Amino acid sequence: MKKIIASVLLLFFSASTIFAQNLSQVNQYLSSPQGKAFLRSAEGQRLIAKYTQGKGQKTSDAAFVETAKNANPTLEVPEVANKLGALSGIELFFSSKLLFDNKEPLHQYGYDFFQPKGQEGNQNFVEMINVPVGPDYIIGPGDAFKITLWGITEGIFDIEVNNEGKIVLPKVGVVEVAGLAYGNFEAFVGEKLGKYYESVNIGVTVSKLRSIQVFVAGEVNAPGSYTVSSLATVFNTLITAGGPTKRGSLRDIQFIRGGHVLAHVDLYSFMLEGKKGFDPTLQAGDTIFVPIVGPVAAVSGVVYRPGIYELKGEDLSDLLSFAGGLLPTSDLSRIQVTRVEAHEKKIIKDENVSLKQSRQHFGLAVKNLDNVEVYPIYQEIDNIIYLDGAVKSPGAYELVPGMRVKDLLPGPEAFVNGAYLPHIEVLRTNQKNFETKILTIDFDKLQAGDEKQNVLLQPHDQVVVSSVKKTEAVVTLQGEVARPGKYRITKGEKLSSVLIRAGGFTSNAYLFGIKFIRQSVAEAQSKATRAVVSKLKEQLIYKGQEVETAALGQNQKTSSTVEINKSQQLLALLEQRVPAGRVIINITFPLDTYIDGPNDIELEDGDEITIPTVFKTINVLGEVYIPTGVVFMEGKKADYYLAQVGGATKNGDKNGVYVIRADGSVLSKEQGINVVATVLLPGDSLVVPQSLDTFNLWANVRDVTRWFYEAALGFAVIANYLKQ
Repeated sequence: MKKIIASVLLLFFSASTIFAQNLSQVNQYLSSPQGKAFLRSAEGQRLIAKYTQGKGQKTSDAAFVETAKNANPTLEVPEVANKLGALSGIELFFSSKLLFDNKEPLHQYGYDFFQPKGQEGNQNFVEMINVPVGPDYIIGPGDAFKITLWGITEGIFDIEVNNEGKIVLPKVGVVEVAGLAYGNFEAFVGEKLGKYYESVNIGVTVSKLRSIQVFVAGEVNAPGSYTVSSLATVFNTLITAGGPTKRGSLRDIQFIRGGHVLAHVDLYSFMLEGKKGFDPTLQAGDTIFVPIVGPVAAVSGVVYRPGIYELKGEDLSDLLSFAGGLLPTSDLSRIQVTRVEAHEKKIIKDENVSLKQSRQHFGLAVKNLDNVEVYPIYQEIDNIIYLDGAVKSPGAYELVPGMRVKDLLPGPEAFVNGAYLPHIEVLRTNQKNFETKILTIDFDKLQAGDEKQNVLLQPHDQVVVSSVKKTEAVVTLQGEVARPGKYRITKGEKLSSVLIRAGGFTSNAYLFGIKFIRQSVAEAQSKATRAVVSKLKEQLIYKGQEVETAALGQNQKTSSTVEINKSQQLLALLEQRVPAGRVIINITFPLDTYIDGPNDIELEDGDEITIPTVFKTINVLGEVYIPTGVVFMEGKKADYYLAQVGGATKNGDKNGVYVIRADGSVLSKEQGINVVATVLLPGDSLVVPQSLDTFNLWANVRDVTRWFYEAALGFAVIANYLKQ
């Protein structure tokens, strides 16, 4: 199965030029805890369902990408494919996990410097026009000069060094100048002319520099022979050739003359510090050779410049310096190095550099292909409390040792008018079991000296001051009504009354899809969710203890522990979800048939009513071949829409198919309904759940994860529906 999914994932990227080891890298990723988590995710399960049955069938890249987009719009397959296609083999080695985790890939540092800039490309680096000639410049054939005489004799002469390295001076004749330094040239010419001209002043300027032929070879983007200015250096000639490829070194560029390596050029000093350093001027016939890149290491996480850097014996301190250093939010006690050990295995080393802060340099070795990840410090603030409600200065406050309620609320001046002082609440959450208890304080008694009311505050306490002021109840009406907006309501006022005040429905209104949201219902749903989550936490704790004491093999025990951890993460996500508080309600038309009927509900403060337009599609979700929207056809039954997406996969529970109506109600076989024979209405969602009997992911925690799957699918369906 894993091999199939790896092949499928690679199919995304087959149009790109990627190293041959990609398949093994994807397989390696899928074997990791992160990869297993991906396979358990919604997109992973959909890929499994889609391609297990299609094994051996050829699928075009375009069709696969389109299928994956329809199955899960958040997967962003083309974007990932484009990113992978642009990566080098080294970048892919360090970045495949990051991309699967929806993070930006790492890039090899320095190579983008050589990318063409604008229409002129890199040509601007070649033309050495208006560049001053230094005194060390060696004159040779092809150089041209302008000689100016003034004094008793005046004149301007243009001279050029011929192929034999000689020039012709007026009255003097032929003079050899090849090999002469430009800094000595003016004095040399003055000496020769001074023998024939009395009291004459001489000035020499360069009018044209000769061109030379040099060679650029090795791992460069455009190797070959180049005709460049005689002032060209190793650096700007490299730019002319497009720079090193990402297989080439930036730190061991060889400068060759006459078959001998005269120098090794390291570009990092210029790129990292702006110091150009040694950059020799070229002569005709010189060769610049770029060898294969040396050892590399990557830095990611909480640093200024994450990337992949070439090494020349540097240690961890140097590598972090290459990355711009550590951000203030980095955790010095946990710098993690993933290392390839002896061509056999990967290991992880956690380095603690916090004890070495006082030293400028810490000598921890870095090896080829090391992946250094700098983790952030614990983000939650411990010394904090919150003040909310009818107070003048609500917000977060520093919790100092020994701080009590009276320190936060010193007197009546802290409150706004209407604050209800006999009942101030302190909400306190137990950080171990996350249970919340409420402490009540009578501020009047506190002012009178009752120290029992002066509660000692703890981290994350929330002090809430309620108000006796009664606000007017307001409801929100939006969508297909004549006058949408916010409406004040009186006690006992019903929905029909507000609809009449809003001018009734427009011609596009779809009453069957009305969405009615109520805060009190949301609170009740939230309470029920917390109760379920609390029970599941207890089950997970029991499962963890059971795994620890069970006679399991090490691999099975490790796998079970990973699954339990993932379950805890899913629980945390479920805890964070805020229930919508939707109420199923049926409105009839015309309105006078609805007034004072059984569905004419009394409104509450904060109610939100949305009247949608007629939906054009039916959503088909879950274990089908192409989860997507199908164009609504009048009178068509559920089996028609199921057929449009290829039917249920072999992992689908065909007997458990159910429908979520546009009004939020559900049709299922438990109601004695033949779901697939039901005529669907605009905006309905047809759901094929997964059969856990045929696809058991977590054998060691199956009773817990069954609920997880159903809950997660439910959330996904409802979220998809509410987006309409």
